[in-house]
Amino acid sequence: MNNEFQTRSTEGVSIVICCYNSADRLAETLQHIAALDAPGFGSLEVIIVDNCSTDETARVAIELWCATKCSYELRVVPEKSPGLSNARITGIKAARHDVIIFCDDDNWLCPAYASTAQEILNKDPRIALAGGMTQAVIAPEKEPKWFPQIAGAYAVGGAEGRCEIKIGESVWGAGLVARKSALIELYQSGFKFLCVGRRGSVLSCGEDGEMCHALQWMGHTVYYDGRLKLKHFIPNNRLTWSYAVRMAKGWGAATIHGDAIRLAQNKNQKLRNAIRKSFIYHLVRGGIAIIAQIKVLASLNNSEGNISGLSAASTLGRWQAIAGLNVTYSKVVEEKASWLERTKSKSTVITN
Repeated sequence: MNNEFQTRSTEGVSIVICCYNSADRLAETLQHIAALDAPGFGSLEVIIVDNCSTDETARVAIELWCATKCSYELRVVPEKSPGLSNARITGIKAARHDVIIFCDDDNWLCPAYASTAQEILNKDPRIALAGGMTQAVIAPEKEPKWFPQIAGAYAVGGAEGRCEIKIGESVWGAGLVARKSALIELYQSGFKFLCVGRRGSVLSCGEDGEMCHALQWMGHTVYYDGRLKLKHFIPNNRLTWSYAVRMAKGWGAATIHGDAIRLAQNKNQKLRNAIRKSFIYHLVRGGIAIIAQIKVLASLNNSEGNISGLSAASTLGRWQAIAGLNVTYSKVVEEKASWLERTKSKSTVITN
């Protein structure tokens, strides 16, 4: 993989949109990109990564972009391996500029987004990733009563202001600003995602947090800037309780990344680590937790608004992910822990 990255980049901004059957969502997204203020240095390009779409995403994207009469270039590149993280790697390889914005197909960027992103990364070379505020776009009559309580799960929220993000915390992947050279350094170090990200209708998640934590581990800075504003269009089919339950399971599955961090942080605790990386241990422990919450899980889909029940769904999602890995679980977390130990920056503050 190392030789596939183009390490030379130019001044400007590359906007990467990872798409799976996005034909019906791209019109507003591309119109907002076409209306962006020009970056202060260099040009701007738009890269559509077609990640196994079965609709007319590629054709529609080109037609919609031509209709905007925008002078920025739009390119479509395919990625045949499903998963958001795979699509993002393809976008990084295709990007010509060092400033990359990962814009979801339902993100509507504010006019100053690209120029602000460039300003943030140019001002401080330590910053590898940056994120900001997100506002939900939902028809008032369609917003569920429980939505505000879990808006963060939809990457919605934020406040004015600017700050460095603490190690172990992260910014949302919606509108994520990234320094290409830092991402190349990350992948060339041997980094591999434990969290593959969404694959079509499969709501795996957590890859954004994993990327943030990995770059922080290497000594880079993750930054929050309230000037990075976008609107997140949320369609009605994502505002159902069953969808929220599926998301909770996805977040539970993503906690496996934390298992590897604990191994790396406590490498001298040999006995405890032998238990921590044991597939049988986690399978049994998770099974006991599920049995204890079996009544909640059995009624969860019919208990709309039971926010506390989403914790049980997360527990189930983690157990299902570990069961799916089977005996390879130990190998997977050991490999990630080994990467963490090799690449940890001396300046990194380890927190438990």
